[in-house]
Amino acid sequence: MKTLHRVCYLAFAAASLAACGGKNDDAAKPSATSVASSSVAECDAYVDRVNKCMEKLGANSPMAATYKQQMEAAKSQWAVMQDKTALANACKQANDAFSQSAQMLNCE
Repeated sequence: MKTLHRVCYLAFAAASLAACGGKNDDAAKPSATSVASSSVAECDAYVDRVNKCMEKLGANSPMAATYKQQMEAAKSQWAVMQDKTALANACKQANDAFSQSAQMLNCE
């Protein structure tokens, strides 16, 4: 289980880092809870997919809690990114990379 958790974490971390290429402006950064939508369809699809998978794992799953924290942090970073085309590409890559995690988690 630890290996599975590490693989999932690494896939998510790599995808999140790929999406972090924009300028970081802490003054303009909204709180994680205030980010409802990324306004980028690819990112919204990725978030929806991960959330559905984590719901299947259950609210008491430590892995689901970790993914939720990571997703909220990523959404906050996405909100301040200026290059939405790069963000769309990064979210598509993240969604593609999540396929392996979803298969290992047996949530799709």
